[in-house]
Amino acid sequence: MAQDPTLDTNTQVWNNMFDWVASYGGQRKYPNETLVVWLLGYAKDAPTPKRALDIGCGWSPSIKVFLDNGIDYHGLDVTDKGFPPQDLLATIGAGGRVILEVFDPPKLDRIADASYSHVVSTEALHLNSTADAMRTVIGESLRVLKPGGRFFATLMTPDYWVLRQGYADWVNDEVIEINQKHVEKARVGARYFVFRDEAHIRDYFSGFSDVWIGSEHRVFGDRPEKYISHWLVSARK
Repeated sequence: MAQDPTLDTNTQVWNNMFDWVASYGGQRKYPNETLVVWLLGYAKDAPTPKRALDIGCGWSPSIKVFLDNGIDYHGLDVTDKGFPPQDLLATIGAGGRVILEVFDPPKLDRIADASYSHVVSTEALHLNSTADAMRTVIGESLRVLKPGGRFFATLMTPDYWVLRQGYADWVNDEVIEINQKHVEKARVGARYFVFRDEAHIRDYFSGFSDVWIGSEHRVFGDRPEKYISHWLVSARK
């Protein structure tokens, strides 16, 4: 499968975004709360030895949660700009238990079959912004999971704030593109895959033996216009 050209655009956008966010010290330093709840409450029954693959790891803020719970961590992203420095990894006792590397989505070519107990992706999988790319990355996630392994992702809904605010246009019935109205200019041109409803999600995740779908919606008191709306997809191989 040829590299999706829109992923090249997204890579450049995210290089710009990491630079912009880092310039004012705004990088995320705290774990994704929903991921933590899933990992500690719903995904304990994954096979051993426990190793997690984080697709689109960004600043990798959840590393310590994985390590503290006996799970080695492998983070992938399209750029290394967000990776935590080695001295920080040393302070959390990463040792040889953490791998951080750049990859070319949607394929996971360098990863062997059935090698991870957990595969996770928070606010990142929807950057695979064509139907082929999305099906490929989901299929690759299934391939690298061990039998009985657990998958978790947060995915953009049609109610996400960039759509509510008119900051994105529909390219087709599955893909949006950030337009010039967006106040954060570094994001302009990025494309995202948007799952319309649960049936749409189940079609793409039909290769998993079990799929559970939920959603979360958050409005911050001082930023009511920034309405965060995600599908929550938990699955088992």
